[in-house]
Amino acid sequence: MHPSRTGVVLPARPFSKPFGVVAGAVLTIVAHTNGATINAPSSALVDVASAIAQASDGDTVVVPAGTADWTSVLTITKGITLLGATTVTNAGTQNPTVNDLTIIKDDSPLNTTQSGLIQARLNPSQSFRLSGFTFTHGSRTTANDVGVVHLTSGTASSPIFSMRVDHCHFDHIDGRNIQTDGWVYGVGDHNYLVAQGNGQTFYINCANYSGKLLGHGAWADFPWFGTNKFFFIEDNTIVGNGQYSTSGAIDGEYGARYVVRHNDFTNAKYGWHGTEGDNRGTRAVEAYNNSSHWTTVTPSTMNRSGTSLQHDNTWGGTSSTDNSITHIMIYREMGAVSTTSTYSSSDGTSAWDVNDTEGNGTSVQGHSPFLFDSGTSTSTALVGNNGTFTDSSKHWTPNQWVGYSVKQTNPSAASYNKASYIISNTADTITYYVYTSGDRGPTLLFNSGDSYAIHRVLTAIDQGGRGKGDLISGSGSSAVNTVTGVPGWPHQALEPAFSWNNVFTPTNTAWRFLSPMPTEIEGRDYYNLGAGFAANSTPSQVSSTYIASLNGVAYTGTYIYPHPLVSNVPAPPTNLRVAGP
Repeated sequence: MHPSRTGVVLPARPFSKPFGVVAGAVLTIVAHTNGATINAPSSALVDVASAIAQASDGDTVVVPAGTADWTSVLTITKGITLLGATTVTNAGTQNPTVNDLTIIKDDSPLNTTQSGLIQARLNPSQSFRLSGFTFTHGSRTTANDVGVVHLTSGTASSPIFSMRVDHCHFDHIDGRNIQTDGWVYGVGDHNYLVAQGNGQTFYINCANYSGKLLGHGAWADFPWFGTNKFFFIEDNTIVGNGQYSTSGAIDGEYGARYVVRHNDFTNAKYGWHGTEGDNRGTRAVEAYNNSSHWTTVTPSTMNRSGTSLQHDNTWGGTSSTDNSITHIMIYREMGAVSTTSTYSSSDGTSAWDVNDTEGNGTSVQGHSPFLFDSGTSTSTALVGNNGTFTDSSKHWTPNQWVGYSVKQTNPSAASYNKASYIISNTADTITYYVYTSGDRGPTLLFNSGDSYAIHRVLTAIDQGGRGKGDLISGSGSSAVNTVTGVPGWPHQALEPAFSWNNVFTPTNTAWRFLSPMPTEIEGRDYYNLGAGFAANSTPSQVSSTYIASLNGVAYTGTYIYPHPLVSNVPAPPTNLRVAGP
């Protein structure tokens, strides 16, 4: 029998008896004070599945040492502990030690319902723990967009608070390693994750929060900073391969809520997607006490929606070029979205944003977006991420359009209806930001003869520093603000992001938020408090902002560490476990 592991108590001299024969081997069930312990005869998929079939909620299934190639996902609907023989020590540091004993190779299909290796699909009354496994790639070399380990809720009515993945080694998985889906809270801790290619180590979403699809539910609720209403990523060692800016990254969307703390990163980072298509972006993130080391890539990341508290993180190695902890970006404002997405570009005309309707920086509900100017391009150029076009008929004041939006209005143009923010202008030439990555449709260009229009967006839906608002339902042409009954701005609360005690250690330089976005305003949407605060303290600016009426509970500091699922101590009072809006 496998020796005991933290959180799983196995008798020293168990009483065993044959239970049944599966795949030519004997399964063993052992009486256990906290449920039975069932030994799978091997790490083969059929043997593990057969052992789980014999288990009930509260049982432990032990998988022995061995290497197996799995060609489809193992779906688990029981609240069990699945325990392998791999050991990971010193996770959360640069020098973890791994003894790879229970090794599962991923040869599951690409992006199907059978993709990945383990899917735990539970209901709120159940708990799941996965510990002591090594997951590595098989013969397939294409990245999978489904997590090798996938934690998901079997019901959308209530959250699951007790999902844990710990002491596992994710060895060069090309694709997502650990993924949450539905409405799942819990912890991924003491894992050693080494990325392959563009693989993401954690991918978090809350697509069915409070039973509302696409992340809409999370955006109609408080941020709940300092509570257990997040998925916690703690005490892991995460390594990117240095070839891709997203290698080893932590990512989130669909109303994701995660806490990333006490991790060690090498050439990898945390960040998240925004509200850029039909689903909503990440809702709220806390990041603290993480150590990052960079050798080959610039350590910048992009926070593309919602709010965050980031503090007491350190960076070493290669410095950021601008001393930034992260850039706060709005991809809709950059023209980096499809014009057919639910919320379209943030260009001063979308019904989902707050737009300048009066021409003086104010918005009046029911009024049409103000058209500041329009015309026809007579020449164009593109240099890097800067596009320019000239309208020889104009006589503008230099830089009068900085921060406004310019929109392509020629129906015959490839980039028709795309828009971006204006960087500068001369008397007759406008320079604007161009998203050139090629993954969001045609690049925004204004060729000779193309028409354009200038509008101004004041606040974009789900932008950095915005949070709880009216509940939205649906997507595309069916999307509607359920309070007003029409597509429109959800009256989101101002929930500013805060940065403090974030330091680049070689120079003891304080790192901070930066944003080129015209609608992201420092001192309103985000605050850089600098360094010099007591370690792991909560500045008064933060606690006085995130009072109960804004946060759901008064924020006085971070949630208990280690997470109760790790330390096996009782969770804080149930008033922190209120379910949804």
